Amino acid sequence: MIPLRVSLEGFLSYREKQVIDFDGSTLWMLWGPNGVGKSAVFDAITFALFGAHRAGSGARNVKELINHHADKFIIEFDFIVDGVAYRIRRTCPRVGRPTREAFILQKYDSHSTDEIEVTRIAGTDGDDGFKEWVDRTVGLDYQSFTSSVLLLQGKSEQLLNVDPKDRYEILAELIDLSCYQRLHEEADKRRKKYRDESGALEQQLQSPAVCAISDEEMAAIEADFSRRMKRGRGYRPRNDD
Repeated sequence: MIPLRVSLEGFLSYREKQVIDFDGSTLWMLWGPNGVGKSAVFDAITFALFGAHRAGSGARNVKELINHHADKFIIEFDFIVDGVAYRIRRTCPRVGRPTREAFILQKYDSHSTDEIEVTRIAGTDGDDGFKEWVDRTVGLDYQSFTSSVLLLQGKSEQLLNVDPKDRYEILAELIDLSCYQRLHEEADKRRKKYRDESGALEQQLQSPAVCAISDEEMAAIEADFSRRMKRGRGYRPRNDD
């Protein structure tokens, strides 16, 4: 995912609309004294994608993110995934329900004066549909994103401090371990198959019904073996042995 643009209005310390344009360079730095709103830019990104922020998530405290002098906040986050430009737009009024929706941006060029063509992505105006679209498009959840792509302030070691199971799930999302997981599952399936076959053969070998040979049959085998040895032909079992 490549960030292109973040627009904030009425969000945390940003009362007036402020646009941060990341397009046109591979390296950017946000600089300023404490409390001027640097972290709020990254809070806007995580909130746009996952509806989560450092103070928690959910409608119960989303309105706390509205600037004290504003009656709502509006966030827009533009980014590219696999060569396709997208926009996420979230709003939250003090009175009423928050909204969220995703768009495809056609012919995106921040340096062009032409109007960007915006196409709504069906189903992203609801919580479930929007979450499903983010999972499918970005491929990361909030924990994976803030452990690898965007490290929260004071939590740079988050990936190292999580449980091994959670760490594996995060790494699996980041570097796509699905092929190795499938290989492990196939190898384990074959191991179980051969283990069961080996156990069945071992039981057959230990079964008296299989191993029992009468005295007459043993005598016939020994006699046949002796005849062949005398003829210098070595022992070769008969077809009916």
